[in-house]
Amino acid sequence: MKNNRRAVPGTPVYALILLASLLAGGLAGCGKGAAGDVRSYRGSEPLLAASFDYPAAWKLKEDRGEREPYAQAAAFGPRNRAGTFTPAFVVRGVPAELYGSLQEYRDSYLSHLYKAPVIDHAGSAAVDGRPALDVTVDYTMPALHKPGLKNEEVPLRARLVFVRNGQALYLVAHIADRRQFKEHTPAFDKLLRSLRFQ
Repeated sequence: MKNNRRAVPGTPVYALILLASLLAGGLAGCGKGAAGDVRSYRGSEPLLAASFDYPAAWKLKEDRGEREPYAQAAAFGPRNRAGTFTPAFVVRGVPAELYGSLQEYRDSYLSHLYKAPVIDHAGSAAVDGRPALDVTVDYTMPALHKPGLKNEEVPLRARLVFVRNGQALYLVAHIADRRQFKEHTPAFDKLLRSLRFQ
């Protein structure tokens, strides 16, 4: 894989909403349809018309945007060794009309990651037979002052896959502490292979 690390220009604002939901991970119960070491999820929202498999031991949480139109399902794994972050696999749908293209959605998302994000890899992929944009990026989550959480910055790595299905644009993400990212990569690869749009 070609290493083309480069800085991402932008402001440190947007992705904090997603990070806040990641920190709250582990609050919801597991999803439906257990089968061995995976569970199956099937969305019913127009913006989340997809199904996928995720690790059976992970907890699933569905969420809808109140200020922004989106629907997402996020599977949360075990806390990192430092107790500062919960890894997550996220499938999020937004209305395609909000962005001129899949590339614009990707660029907008990347421009809002916090604290000097650096792209490690950018390329293409396929999800359920649809062309997708595939990005791996390193960035830092700021120290958040929340009861019960350690007040420390966390180095993060995210694999972000952007794909269109009908009138929705999807982000399929694997977000984890950079030092433990590889531990969950095989499970995320399974999720990507299992993802089907309705």
